[in-house]
Amino acid sequence: MDTLIHRYYLYSGEKNKIEDYHLSSFFEYCVFNDGILYLGVKGFEFDDSILDEEKSPDENLSESELRNRITWRCWFDNVQKLHNSNLLKGIIIDLRNNGGGRVNNYQYVIGALQESDLDSSEKGWGKMKVLGSIRQKNGVGRFDYSPFVPHYVPIYNKEHAIINEPVVVLTNCWTGSMAEISCLGAKELGNSCLIGTRTSGLFGPLIDDNGKDHYTRIWSGSVGDSKEEPFYIRMPYCAFISLNGEFLEGEGIKPDIAVQLDTSLYDNTGRDNQLERALEYIRTGK
Repeated sequence: MDTLIHRYYLYSGEKNKIEDYHLSSFFEYCVFNDGILYLGVKGFEFDDSILDEEKSPDENLSESELRNRITWRCWFDNVQKLHNSNLLKGIIIDLRNNGGGRVNNYQYVIGALQESDLDSSEKGWGKMKVLGSIRQKNGVGRFDYSPFVPHYVPIYNKEHAIINEPVVVLTNCWTGSMAEISCLGAKELGNSCLIGTRTSGLFGPLIDDNGKDHYTRIWSGSVGDSKEEPFYIRMPYCAFISLNGEFLEGEGIKPDIAVQLDTSLYDNTGRDNQLERALEYIRTGK
């Protein structure tokens, strides 16, 4: 699905419905001519400096990094422009096949649409939002955990609109980790709808593979070596619960509207029935 929007409209005969389109290694963006914006996010693994002009001027970026910045900036700027002119009909955030990554990346997607719970800028932490609680393994015993503490995610520090138009998040079984946290963040908007299939249920953060000393330091990590042995185990070092007190590890998040991807339709025609359902929801409200 690297060029989902491009392929969809190349073969569906509806190219005239797109007014702008950009593709980069982390993002795919377009704006539909009825005021719906789409942003596909392929992973939360980009360095903040790619999107932060103050940290890295354009001339210091590689061609690929600059394309990521331009693609994201087109989406963000159009969200602001259309919202402020009352022309924004809705936003689609595509997190299908997004396996997660860095917590700090949250601010550039869902965190660029909402307000913060806490402003600790004077401490250098910036604006943040609480989306649940975490506890860490702190011993070898089965029930050796630290107390639960709030789990904060960053909110985009620069001025931005608080979006009250419909926001649809597309999910599937490969939506995991930080992408799932983003789904919970979208639910806090109060105007969102998750469409697709249940997420992977991989909330607990993992450390690097084959870190042979990790277990002795934090009672977690890898058991075995993926490069030398037929199987190995990776254990998360934190447990996460939602604001509602739900343990979602191994359970995932159920979509509000369940839609299985019609792979035959996609392969044969380029049409994406999950995306079509998202567009229908924004255009009709149901």
